[in-house]
Amino acid sequence: MQRGLVLDTSSDIEVFLDALWMERGLSDNSLSAYRNDLKQYELWLQHADRGGSLRSSDAAVLQRYLGYRLTQGRSPKSTARLLSCLRNYYRYGYGKAGVTLIPRPKWIRPEWGGHCRKPCQKKRLNPC
Repeated sequence: MQRGLVLDTSSDIEVFLDALWMERGLSDNSLSAYRNDLKQYELWLQHADRGGSLRSSDAAVLQRYLGYRLTQGRSPKSTARLLSCLRNYYRYGYGKAGVTLIPRPKWIRPEWGGHCRKPCQKKRLNPC
């Protein structure tokens, strides 16, 4: 029996996160961040998109949401995580319960200037 065929409620978000945890072994922190991202987007859709839902979202709506996040001062790194989360969410739901569209903005990911946590150091090779 398949679970999680309707991707519109909080319980369905949890089904998606369970599947993601089983397939990829994400940490509790990552799952919590994904949960918050999905719930915030769902809430924004319900208010700003006049009752919109995760299932009915399209690329234009997603770009409006990204613009809203920009006005809220969200970092590019958290936006990149959001896009990764949504990409996985829509891939998971594609073909299930009428999810027939995967919203795809015209760009792939924001530039966030990723860097190493520790400074990289060059090691000298001794030719001897």
